[in-house]
Amino acid sequence: MSPPRPQAARFRLKARRYTDFRAMKWSKLLFNILGMPERHPGPAPSHIFADSELFRYERAAFREATAVMDRMRVAVVGCPACRTQPAAR
Repeated sequence: MSPPRPQAARFRLKARRYTDFRAMKWSKLLFNILGMPERHPGPAPSHIFADSELFRYERAAFREATAVMDRMRVAVVGCPACRTQPAAR
C-alpha cells in the first residue's frame, strides 16, 4: 500500500497559495455576483442583464462588494475556478 498523498494531488485539484486569502475570497464573490461560474444557482447571467430591476440589484451588490474591498485594501485576483483575469477597478 502506498503512503497517503495530499488531497489536492490525489484528486488532481489545482491548488494555489495566495499571500492574502481575503483577496481570493472576495474576488470569488465578485465572480459569483457576475454569474461567471456555470454552476451558479439562479437565473442565467443573460436573464439578469436583460432585466433592468435584477441588473440594478446585481450592480448594487457588486459595487458594495468592491467598496468593502477598497475599504479593507484587498486586491482583486484571478481565481483558479474562474477562467477570466481580474478586471481593473
